[in-house]
Amino acid sequence: MYENIPEASILEMFETEIESDESEEPAIFALDEEYLKKIVELYTEDTSETDSISTDDNDDLISELCSEDIIIEQKESKILTCCVIVNKIDGCIKRCENSKSFRTLWQLCGVWQIDGESIIEADGILEQLGICSYHFNHDQKNLHNPGFKKTKNTGQSILHRKRCLFCGKLFYFFTRGLGCEKHSWNIIGKNIQVVCNGQVNCSALESYDSVCKRHNEVKSPRYVCCNCYEREEGHLHIKPGRGRAMLSCIEKGYHREDIKKSFHLLTQWFLNVAKNENFEYQKNILTAILPQIIPFFNLPQPTTNTSQHINCNHNIPSYFVLKTIMKINKIPIDFQEKESDEKEYEEIGQKMGQELWKSSKHLKKNKNNLQNPESLSSYIGAFPRPLITFFESMLMSILENKTAESNRKQHSPLKKMDLQKVNTLLSLLVSSLVNFAFPYSNLWLPSVLASLC
Repeated sequence: MYENIPEASILEMFETEIESDESEEPAIFALDEEYLKKIVELYTEDTSETDSISTDDNDDLISELCSEDIIIEQKESKILTCCVIVNKIDGCIKRCENSKSFRTLWQLCGVWQIDGESIIEADGILEQLGICSYHFNHDQKNLHNPGFKKTKNTGQSILHRKRCLFCGKLFYFFTRGLGCEKHSWNIIGKNIQVVCNGQVNCSALESYDSVCKRHNEVKSPRYVCCNCYEREEGHLHIKPGRGRAMLSCIEKGYHREDIKKSFHLLTQWFLNVAKNENFEYQKNILTAILPQIIPFFNLPQPTTNTSQHINCNHNIPSYFVLKTIMKINKIPIDFQEKESDEKEYEEIGQKMGQELWKSSKHLKKNKNNLQNPESLSSYIGAFPRPLITFFESMLMSILENKTAESNRKQHSPLKKMDLQKVNTLLSLLVSSLVNFAFPYSNLWLPSVLASLC
């Protein structure tokens, strides 16, 4: 049935694209054609977490490029882009929708996230980046004290490009000078920057002893993008509307669950400590913690005097600060971030191996479709369902990420997922495993491929 299929057609079924990113040498930015070219390259480069895994040398190069700071020349421009500020609008983090710009970006005095596409829109001429009247007035009147702008030199208007501490994606943000003395922070010795608009009546960032404190002249800060800030219980300011009072996040009840979430973080940390093989490390932690928490244990006969022995500091670090500390120290504390042990993967592999080995009866029952299928779909459908489900979900997940990343990078009609590619790869993977387990099964695909050799 398949003897007349051209060799090229069969090979084409299993043709896959191998993508490679060739890193270029870092260049000094200048406001000219070369500068614009580099901006476009940086903005459209691969920024997904999965695709950013590379060699140490390439990581160093990416880090160097990400830390590039571009000083915006103080030039008046008659041509301004639409407002370039990224803010929370209609419940979504996106670029401001005001089409009429009032001032230039370099006239702001706070820290703001900038839409990356606006730089391409301005052809790399940064003095053409515009802002609307609302964001200009909000920056001057609500975010900062009167006279604050006079203390900032407009000659230090800087466009930064850095990776977000949480999601690892690249973002642009604007500062006047090195950060903002009111809204820049130092957490456990590391400089952290969140947009000023995320700190209006929000308690996600507050001083806590020497752990978290305001810090002026922030150099090389770790940036937290607007999406991640909101995801980790920070809140961007939203214009309350005419006649409505400006309420804090606490008054709105937004931080009501923060303490519970902090306990969940600590629970995940304890689980990771429990898995650690370093006995001294575990002992030191218990030695430090147990004396502090023993008074809170529910004793059989609690007395009213128990509280007298507890020296409590009711000012505790916020959930966002605690999460940031763990993120800085690369502690896997989310279920999504949990690093599976090798043993867990080993158990999954053993389970799939057993499922395959027990499928001999199923394979014999579907012998005709496996040896002489009418179509690729009927061929795939003849294999054991657990095996197909496992590899299909894996390939679909990879393809979804690849398609989303491709659509993000291209300024053209969106690509759709190529499900045919999943089927061809799926048939190849499953055929190889079944053929390895049962070499005399005479499967169609291995037989066809073998005939081409």
